[in-house]
Amino acid sequence: AQELIQPEGDRDFRGVLRRLVQLRDVISVPIIVKEVGTGIPREVAKILYDAGIRYFDVGGAGGTNWIAIEMLRLQRRGLENAKIARNFLSWGIPTAVSVVEVRDAAPNATIIASGGIRTGIDVAKCIALGSDLAGFARPVLKALIAGNAREFLKEVIDELRMAMLLVGAKDLEELKRASIVILDKLAQWICARRLKVRNPRAYIPC
Repeated sequence: AQELIQPEGDRDFRGVLRRLVQLRDVISVPIIVKEVGTGIPREVAKILYDAGIRYFDVGGAGGTNWIAIEMLRLQRRGLENAKIARNFLSWGIPTAVSVVEVRDAAPNATIIASGGIRTGIDVAKCIALGSDLAGFARPVLKALIAGNAREFLKEVIDELRMAMLLVGAKDLEELKRASIVILDKLAQWICARRLKVRNPRAYIPC
């Protein structure tokens, strides 16, 4: 969506999948497919997974809103598309939802949850929900600017460890199977889309 709003953005995506497959066959490092604030749906993840992609960074809605950033750029330049951008400000799949969507389509992939991750508790929730890793930029950048990046990262790690202890998980593999209850909009989405959650101990009132 960012590319469509951005004045300099790319709008021709023909042949992207073919190029990804070609690239996969000639490089020795993994290809990570990453979204930038609008999440990855199951259908897209399946196409990529079937093409051999095994690493996904969901980049879900909930973190930095790149459409909003492009809208501000358009407004400053007095361009008409700023009005269109405003109508897409809420566009996207939330991070938690995208984690489940991608895991359903790519059961053996490595999934990075990003987009609105702020604390070690957020990291724990994402891993219990279906991700393998979590990523965040804004809070680290803020801490770096403030001169306390090490302290912030230690806080995140401590929170993750505490959350793991509280659910009885001695390592990340056990955290992936920790008992969780999924409610409200996330549960509604999972039920409506009939998504399969990786965690065998997840309770969802469908």
